[in-house]
Amino acid sequence: MNKLESKFSKEDVNIFERKISFKDFLRVDKLCLKHKLYNGEWSDPICRELLVRTAAVGVLLFDPIRDEIVMIRQFRVGAMNEKSSPWPLELVAGMAEQDELLESVAIRETKEESNCEITKLIRIC
Repeated sequence: MNKLESKFSKEDVNIFERKISFKDFLRVDKLCLKHKLYNGEWSDPICRELLVRTAAVGVLLFDPIRDEIVMIRQFRVGAMNEKSSPWPLELVAGMAEQDELLESVAIRETKEESNCEITKLIRIC
């Protein structure tokens, strides 16, 4: 096993209770679980909230002619209390619709949020 690979997997988590706590634009589930510890034993039970959503992508736009990174500003309700602005500087990003390819999300969101056209898409991770 590579040093960077985890020795743990999904089988090392035991979810014994899961219920929807909130469902609107976002969905939050409450999970009660135990997980394996490094010493091989199981943790004490813990309960945590989990934001449930589809896959998302972020796009780092690069303009090769100008040799510059392109970023956007969008209103973010979570940044309303920031001193600077609730329109932070950020990457193009978006959430996938069910069964939508991540590359399609990248192309769609880039056009929608920046009005840029992707000429070459390089997957980073």
